[in-house]
Amino acid sequence: METEIIVALITGIFAVIAAIITGILPHLLEKKSRLKSKISTSNGESTGKFRRFIILVNKYYSILVIGLLVIGLLLIGIAIYSIYTQPTDVDIRFPGNGKVDMWEWVSGTSQHIPDDCKLWIVVRWDSLYFPMVDGVQTRSDGTWMYNTSIGQKDDAGKVFEIIAVLADGSAQAKVEEWYKSSSDLYHLPSGMTQYSTVTVTRK
Repeated sequence: METEIIVALITGIFAVIAAIITGILPHLLEKKSRLKSKISTSNGESTGKFRRFIILVNKYYSILVIGLLVIGLLLIGIAIYSIYTQPTDVDIRFPGNGKVDMWEWVSGTSQHIPDDCKLWIVVRWDSLYFPMVDGVQTRSDGTWMYNTSIGQKDDAGKVFEIIAVLADGSAQAKVEEWYKSSSDLYHLPSGMTQYSTVTVTRK
């Protein structure tokens, strides 16, 4: 997707440049025609042909310039719009749905996370939710990895869900309060949005 946006942006810029050059070209040719007329008055036929060419160019160049400008500006507009409207997404790539150890490096990808939100890993067992201690640091390319605790030592055979969520500031504060209270958490705090889930079984 990002490659298509870059191509559209570059193509649009080149189209605008081409429009500017095309708009200037007839004026340059007109000046050349006047200069040619002054220097070479003996060859009237050649000068006449050149002038007819200039008239033809002047007749159609405005249509070409407007067309190139519209195409260029349209492509630039589409590229800018796409940059600012690409959807937020978070995906768990590892582990898949299968068996896991008590501690697993959960990893995945993300894109366009809002500035006021943080990626968070939450483990669910039965009706209980267990947010991890802190948020996940994403790399510049959107990939991420987090060492995740899944159950206790005697939880072999139990089924858990690993959930990737985005938490806004209020949700992050609620998680901190939950850790201090040590109470059970039966639902995700408001301000947490679930994006990706895998179902795993403890080894």
